[in-house]
Amino acid sequence: MRGSTRRYKYPLYLFFSMNRYLFFIVVAVLFIALLLPGCISQDEGTVAECEQLEDDYEELQDDYEELNESYEALQSDYQDLYDRCSTSTSTPPPSSSAWEDHVTYYRVTFGDEYEDYYFWQYSSYSYLGYWKDKERTIPRGYPVDSGVLNDYVVYDHQWTLIDSISEEIEKLSQDRTHYAKLALAFVHNAIYYMTDEESTGVGEYWKYPDETLFDKVGDCEDTTFLYASLLKARGIPAIIIEYEDHLAVGVGLPTFSGTYYEYDGTKYYFAETTSNMFDEDRERDRDFRIGECPEGLDEAYLHEVQ
Repeated sequence: MRGSTRRYKYPLYLFFSMNRYLFFIVVAVLFIALLLPGCISQDEGTVAECEQLEDDYEELQDDYEELNESYEALQSDYQDLYDRCSTSTSTPPPSSSAWEDHVTYYRVTFGDEYEDYYFWQYSSYSYLGYWKDKERTIPRGYPVDSGVLNDYVVYDHQWTLIDSISEEIEKLSQDRTHYAKLALAFVHNAIYYMTDEESTGVGEYWKYPDETLFDKVGDCEDTTFLYASLLKARGIPAIIIEYEDHLAVGVGLPTFSGTYYEYDGTKYYFAETTSNMFDEDRERDRDFRIGECPEGLDEAYLHEVQ
């Protein structure tokens, strides 16, 4: 029986030993056959994804070129509009005794009936140091002496911007009435209302017009002195209207309508120089026009501007 067992065992072993290479080849072929469809499918998906990315890139490139063309066209239109609308004035000669600082205004003001828009650029040098160092009188009590008020109305000094600014406004004006409206609109747009305590840390501080222009903020007396200076620079009669806690300007115009005060036989129409003082949120649909008077202003002292 033992010999019979050996007779069947060895031929089977020899069979597998002789064909082991064929066995591994068959297994390898089967393994590749199983993986190959997945690899081919994966390659096809990658190719499709690359093609989609190329299409997306070309589309984005077209959009970029279109946007760039639009940008260049808008930039050209802007430069053309800016060149046509902006103007500049000559700057005062520099002075070694005055501290100079560059001041630029970009303001939109409103013309007659507040329907015409004006855009202009003003570049100049502010002799701020001269006015900051200038001796000043801060009045106490009510009413204030007319001479003290007139000290702050400056329009013919060699170190002031008032004459240059008034000249630019006059170029836009049709007549003296139109000038008065434009000058008031300039003050409204150029100067934001802020109390002395907020802007200077002092309870009461009166500014000369050039200081107000430089700071771009001020309260009622600061904007009053600025507007009165712009009027007098072009020879328009003006008075300062003094209330117990407020200052405003009266404009001497030959024919006008609205609230006015009569002084020495001339009608001076009320002009509120602060742009947002009488609004609780400091925001209004529009500023007060010449002849429009806020509520609550009653008895007043009138001071002629020299």
